[in-house]
Amino acid sequence: DYCLHHFRRAGKNVIERTLETSTDARESAWLTALTEARFSVFLVESVTPHRGARLIDLIHEEPIDLIDLGLASTGQSGLILIGRIIHFEDVHLSSGTLIPLPPGLFESQIRPVFEKFERAQSERSAGLSPSQAAALEAQATRIALHEAGEDNSFFSDIES
Repeated sequence: DYCLHHFRRAGKNVIERTLETSTDARESAWLTALTEARFSVFLVESVTPHRGARLIDLIHEEPIDLIDLGLASTGQSGLILIGRIIHFEDVHLSSGTLIPLPPGLFESQIRPVFEKFERAQSERSAGLSPSQAAALEAQATRIALHEAGEDNSFFSDIES
């Protein structure tokens, strides 16, 4: 997911390059949604079995009804996740993996990273540049993976 959005050649990532050559309206709509996907930190407010979860975007303070069968079967209210959400038509989907964060990590280490980039963004009076967005995501993801480790990651066998 990180490479799709942040590895650039001639200033464009693979999604943007594919969008330029797409001739199918539905494919173009999907690719546009991918280019607008949001990396953030989310609180699971409630879980809806066989469907997904109601999330609160902790950075943008917005509710999101997410369609995610994995989260529907393993998620719990109060869980904090970091990752990217796609809004396509009237549906929100996760893109890549949503990484669970241990308690306290968001406030102590992840929020300061977002705030640092938010200050840089306000100084420019514009959105983050592609390189700033990549740096923000890389720093926050590294912290999440380093601190969460195996203790906070889990899977379930869907065939059981």
